[in-house]
Amino acid sequence: LNVAFTTGTAGTQSTLDLVANKADEVTALNITGSADVLLNVAANVLDVAAVTIDASALSGKFEIADDSGALKSGSKVIGSAQDDTIDVDDNAGIAYEGRAGNDAFAVEVATLNATGTNDTSLDGGAGVDTMTFNDTGDITITDGYFTNVSGMEKLTLSSTGDQSLTMGTNFSSAFASVTITTATAADEKSIVI
Repeated sequence: LNVAFTTGTAGTQSTLDLVANKADEVTALNITGSADVLLNVAANVLDVAAVTIDASALSGKFEIADDSGALKSGSKVIGSAQDDTIDVDDNAGIAYEGRAGNDAFAVEVATLNATGTNDTSLDGGAGVDTMTFNDTGDITITDGYFTNVSGMEKLTLSSTGDQSLTMGTNFSSAFASVTITTATAADEKSIVI
């Protein structure tokens, strides 16, 4: 499926919504054009076959919002050369590439649990890329969670609960240099790095 957004310009966001159960056979979604594009992945959309979503030819910014956990394992999401916003699907086994630009990835800790089977990967690419763990409760992040992460420069922990971060060789490979930002912890909560 090829979709060209030629009526918009960078800075003007166009939205792409696919109808539930009508895109089940799609295995490639190529997004091109000059507009900024928001792809909403809703329940029962792109959830039957692995799909490659490719916005690398888009000259505007790319944003993917996936609150449904619908993408099938084996899928791949490729951003544009601009500052993209990527909401990482809750399903495991999806590859995300930010490419150039200062990209922002939002992910839950459990999604990056690297077991060696069906793992999710994040590649920030060029630019100053930010990975945000958007969990709200207590979080414990060990070095193994960064096994399939690369090309990141900033890490944000948004939880207001207890936060624990253990850094090792995987973390060092994921972040050549890093700025870590944490949310303000609630009363009687701790942050351990």
